[in-house]
Amino acid sequence: MTQQLYIEVDKVHAGIMGLTDRVFESGRYAYVPVTQAEVDFINRLEDVFPSGTIATLDDLKVYRAGQQKVANAKQAHVAAQVELAKAMVATTKARAELYSFMTNAAAERGLTVAELKSLLEARQKRITDASHASNTNQSPDDDKARQSLISQLKTRSKSKSLKEKRA
Repeated sequence: MTQQLYIEVDKVHAGIMGLTDRVFESGRYAYVPVTQAEVDFINRLEDVFPSGTIATLDDLKVYRAGQQKVANAKQAHVAAQVELAKAMVATTKARAELYSFMTNAAAERGLTVAELKSLLEARQKRITDASHASNTNQSPDDDKARQSLISQLKTRSKSKSLKEKRA
């Protein structure tokens, strides 16, 4: 079992003054529990800092925040991998069902799956071509018929209003 480590933090300027495995009653120092990885980070900082500069509690807080972001990113990555696996399973299942359906449909028609696909693609092309042809400009006859219907409805409404007024 590893022993809990603490850093001694000066209460006045928040500088990290040392490392210990015990907490002492002190008016000058606060004791903050740390992991070995955090101790290693603080030691590397002191190797990089200019001579006479010490690491502070803020440096440790920045390190911990970064580690939390890394942990959150790893957790999100794992969740994404799980979702990807679920999607792959669903895709495999759907492909198997489609293959089974296509095989049965082709057999009912006395065709191979490739021949059935070819026929379906040709049918889809005809439908698409017909759809594009019908989605062009409306014929003037359609517009005239619509205007005529609107006119008839207006006439009926007027005649109803007149009959009601007479009555």
